Amino acid sequence: MKLSNAVPRAGSGIPLLGHLWPLLRDPLGFLAGLPATDGAVEIGVGPARLVLVRDLDLTRQVLCDDRTFDKGGPLYRRIREVIGGGLVNCPHGTHRRQRRLVQPAFRTTCLANYAQAMTDRAGAMSTSWHDGQTVDVRTEAMTLTSEVLTATMFSDTLPAPLRGRLLDDITTIGDGIYRRMLMPPPLDRLPTPGNRAYSRARTRLRAAIEEIVQERRAGASSQTDLLSVMLAARDSEPDREGANGQGAWGLTDSEINDTILSFFLAGTETTATTLAWALHLLAEHPSIEERLHHEVDEVLGGRAATQADLPGLRLTGNVILETLRLYPPVWFVTRTVTDDTVLGGYHLPKGTSVVCSPFLIHHTEEIHAAQATFDPDRWAPRPVGAPAAPRHDAFLPFGGGARKCIGDAFALMEATLALATVTAHWRLEHVEGPPVRPARGAVLRPQELRMRVLTRSPTAPTPTPSAPAATCVPEPASEAAPTLGRPVGRILTEAQVLTEPVHRAAVDRLPSALRLVAGYHAGWWDAEGRPSPRRGKAVRPALVLACARAVAGAKTTAPTVATAAVTAAVAVELAHDFTLLHDDLMDGDRHRRHRPSAWTVFGAPRATLAGDALVVLALDTLAATPLAPVLTRALLDVCTGQAADMAFEGPAEATVEQCLAMAEGKTGALLGAACHLGALAAGAGAQEADRYRQFGHHLGVAFQLADDLLGIWGEPGVMGKSADADLTARKLTLPVVAALASGTAAGDRLAEVYRQREPLDRHALAGIRELIEAAGGRSWAQEEAGRRAVLALGCLADAGAPTGPDTDLVQLAGLLTRRDR
Repeated sequence: MKLSNAVPRAGSGIPLLGHLWPLLRDPLGFLAGLPATDGAVEIGVGPARLVLVRDLDLTRQVLCDDRTFDKGGPLYRRIREVIGGGLVNCPHGTHRRQRRLVQPAFRTTCLANYAQAMTDRAGAMSTSWHDGQTVDVRTEAMTLTSEVLTATMFSDTLPAPLRGRLLDDITTIGDGIYRRMLMPPPLDRLPTPGNRAYSRARTRLRAAIEEIVQERRAGASSQTDLLSVMLAARDSEPDREGANGQGAWGLTDSEINDTILSFFLAGTETTATTLAWALHLLAEHPSIEERLHHEVDEVLGGRAATQADLPGLRLTGNVILETLRLYPPVWFVTRTVTDDTVLGGYHLPKGTSVVCSPFLIHHTEEIHAAQATFDPDRWAPRPVGAPAAPRHDAFLPFGGGARKCIGDAFALMEATLALATVTAHWRLEHVEGPPVRPARGAVLRPQELRMRVLTRSPTAPTPTPSAPAATCVPEPASEAAPTLGRPVGRILTEAQVLTEPVHRAAVDRLPSALRLVAGYHAGWWDAEGRPSPRRGKAVRPALVLACARAVAGAKTTAPTVATAAVTAAVAVELAHDFTLLHDDLMDGDRHRRHRPSAWTVFGAPRATLAGDALVVLALDTLAATPLAPVLTRALLDVCTGQAADMAFEGPAEATVEQCLAMAEGKTGALLGAACHLGALAAGAGAQEADRYRQFGHHLGVAFQLADDLLGIWGEPGVMGKSADADLTARKLTLPVVAALASGTAAGDRLAEVYRQREPLDRHALAGIRELIEAAGGRSWAQEEAGRRAVLALGCLADAGAPTGPDTDLVQLAGLLTRRDR
């Protein structure tokens, strides 16, 4: 089909072939060399014409509007040859149903089960190497990721010969898909060596996966692996998307086989490629590698990384993010226009093939400053005066919109755990050979990457304090020994160690019936009083102690400072638990900290009394100190903010300014008080202490914005409570109010939906999300959260506190404002 002349054509095409030759020879160089002045450009592949989108906003439009820009085009026609019509490749008409059925396999509770397999396999690979050995890094990584996928999908392992053959077939298919995508139809059927190898690999891989699935289905059904979750999945609604009768409530046999095959094909090579590129980049940047070694030594102490270590592996995670930015494994995607439409002012007829490239977006200087530089710190919290952080919606290694990769959290966790485990024991260096370049294929993998592994001995980590809180003093920093570079996981762990004995002692003063509720809510025991792992993160106590440390570093080392700081930290945590108990009741939230809320277990009256008792304990803890009025004022502000939040529920109208004022009271007040109390406990003057209060106040608003975003687009496992509760109740959270006030057609439609009273099903909730995003509510909330974070760090700088990216307070600020990672 001839495209509209409104789309400018790229030059240098060859008659009949178009741009086929440069796409085969150097596709990345060809795409990067196209004029950047146009948002889209037409390129030729033989007789076919494709529209390549270069602009970020247009790329987001294509990815997010999957009804108009459906899965299709030359890439997905070739992928469909291999994996059929499973979740990854199915059209819009069946995607939502398949996504609903597969999503439970990737919830946070399941990821926790998968994490152990990742740890075990990464440790096994690392211990199999010997000093001085030269390894093919990509092959080793492919072996690792295939074993992880086999263990997580089937609770089993593959025989080495079968695994080796499957990995060879995956490589052959990955290379063949790209080559065949560019071939005109007659040529892809010629009996060339490449076509024959591709056909054999495709047949073998599909047959092998189908046999594995059949054997697994015939075995025990009590497993918790990915396949078992998929087999057990049932849709709670009648199918409204035209699926056949067998699939109306569960996945069909064909859908399961296709989806498992797509997970195995994509999940093996993409994560392996990311790990290989990360090790290559670290070898080329020894200063970053040295920092990474310091981090893994401190967090791991020579052992394999586990899921519990992830909060402390901040730099390791940022290395993975930056690797994905520089070398996104899926470097281009194609879509098919399902109806005549307009994109960036260009008319696109039905049937047009559209190409988007995360690689191009990631390497656009206007979007990612110093785009060619390997800089993991671009993903760290921003110090005052630093350039703005990368746009969240400009990071596209997993795609975007409703078709975003369902396994993104799985892949990030696997790559981070593997990189940490390997670098805890080994330093890898390049061997002599040709420069490492990307191979030509559908996956952006290194063409050849052989490296020598050299043993390294982890340095001993600094011991974590373990003395009782009343005498365990948070040691002040000094110019000779600044408190820098501590992983955020260790900051939180230290706060728990320092405060929990005093916290428990305070709760022990309660009557037994209320003590049981308070300890259950804190995560110390179950509903019967049996010990269980602590569930809270102790962020607010950590803020109190970090502010005290920042002030005391320049003032005094008196033990009274530490005692006062710990006392204040416990009071803040008691007050925080009071607000959560009451908030769960008022909002009807049935889950908190990854288990049933206290009121659902013990009843609303008993939970209310427990909350009341906790706020009395909080005030009593500070009663004998001059700090008590600070907490009293903050709690009154919290109650005012909570009252405003309740008034916003239902059909009531609210402005953005009113909602921000609510957030300042409900969330900003207590975080501000935490920082204020920490500074005062360390002897700060009134003006200096108020700067710390303002830091916490702005940080609290940024946290509320992040929490509201998470409540709409996040996973329940990140929040620790049920998803969609705010949207189901039609609460006027900050992104919603911003969308309603946008003056857009999407905002007006959202207002109509919010005025209705009918219950909302999954489809309606998905539609509300799309309206909020289309009206700009999501982008406004992200930008306002970033602005508030900058204001917070500015207050910190005004107080004279260090604001480097590795300081305790900046690390904690990053944790609170980036809750989607």
